[in-house]
Amino acid sequence: MEDLFFTLNMLSAAIALVLATRKMFRNPKEERWEIFLAVSGLMFLVAVWTNFFLTWCGIHYTARFDLYAYRLDKMFGEPSFMVGRYLLTHMWLDYLAMSAYYLLFSVMFFVVCWYFLTQPLEDAMTVVRTFLITPVSQLISLAFPMSGPYYAFNEFPWRMPDGSAHVIQITAPPNCMPSDHLTMALLILYFSRRWYPATLLATFYLFLVELATLGSGEHYMIDLIAAVPFTCFVVYLGGSNKEYARRPLQATDHGCAYAEEITRRPRK
Repeated sequence: MEDLFFTLNMLSAAIALVLATRKMFRNPKEERWEIFLAVSGLMFLVAVWTNFFLTWCGIHYTARFDLYAYRLDKMFGEPSFMVGRYLLTHMWLDYLAMSAYYLLFSVMFFVVCWYFLTQPLEDAMTVVRTFLITPVSQLISLAFPMSGPYYAFNEFPWRMPDGSAHVIQITAPPNCMPSDHLTMALLILYFSRRWYPATLLATFYLFLVELATLGSGEHYMIDLIAAVPFTCFVVYLGGSNKEYARRPLQATDHGCAYAEEITRRPRK
């Protein structure tokens, strides 16, 4: 299943690149499509590099604090194990949640494309900056290396670990704290809030990602909690265009009034 979703994610990136190239040649005087092409390629490279970096860290940096995270999770009733068991007994929900989890890259690309197609260039660049800052979380992950209960505990989700908390050795990516998937899903909701139908869809998508991050054993509850302040931090760093947060949506027959204004603005 992972291979299928990987193919779909790569296909979404290819579609974005083709769309950007087509728009650039059809509208050579509009710099937004040149920027869109560069941004699409950059986001693809960042995703590939992040995956390579995490795989390398998983092999060469094996100390993990998973047992400490599990002890903290016990205060919340061991939600990873509870959700994991529930999803395994409701396969339709498991497939739906994992589809949302693995297609996160495609959904993120869709949001970026939507902004470039319909919104002012300043707003589109705010979205791009925010998404591109998110991999900073890997530095936090290296400071608190954990791999998730699926990798740390062989009998997940049916049997909880025993014994005292201590450092264990695992050759799996140490990217638990904070949850990148939940951070991205929260950002997708944040950037969808101008459109009521999109807000509903993004909220449901966020719910599915939350189920998947816990039920798959990729994260602990503490990782999801840490993703909330980290998302706020990323939004603050990426939102240099302060007018974005309070600018209303004004749709027209050709997309957005602000988009028309920005495309007519002469180059400086």
